[in-house]
Formats: sequence, C-alpha cells, structure tokens
Amino acid sequence: MDHIDVYDVLEEDARVIAAFVELLRRRMKAAEQREVQQTEAPTLPLPFAVWPLGVKGTLSREEIYDDLSFRHDWDNSDDAIYDTWREHYHVPER
Repeated sequence: MDHIDVYDVLEEDARVIAAFVELLRRRMKAAEQREVQQTEAPTLPLPFAVWPLGVKGTLSREEIYDDLSFRHDWDNSDDAIYDTWREHYHVPER
C-alpha cells in the first residue's frame, strides 16, 4: 500500500494520521536495527577485573577502617565513652 486516502478527512485529522504512520515507521526501523545488532554481536558476560600479581600482605579490619574519613569525628574527648564500648556492654575480646 503506497497511499492512504484521506480525501474526506479534516486537515487536522489527516496530520494526526500522517504523524502516526511516521511513528510506526520509526518503531519498525528501530526494531529492525535491534535485530541486526543482536545477530551481529551476541552479548558476552562482563569479565571481572583480575589482579595477576597475587597478595602482597595482609590488612586487619582496624587498619582498613582507621583510614576512613569519619575517624577524626570520633577521636575527641566528648565521645571517649565509646572507646571502651566492649567493657561497657560486656563484650569479650575475640
């Protein structure tokens, strides 16, 4: 079908029909492009980064968290009570 007969349709309605046909064309073209992309390049799983040099040492949990930016917020005399939280809550050392 090459033509749509809109002879007895209002001008505004004919423009709406033309816009709808253009939307359908774009949608069909986008679907065709997606099919081509899927057949050309199948999606491969993303590889995880690898550190080929191995382990260089060990870090304790305290060493890791000592460097965090909030450390200076807690190192003050107002919050000194929290320095002995294990004793305060009767939590044994590991």
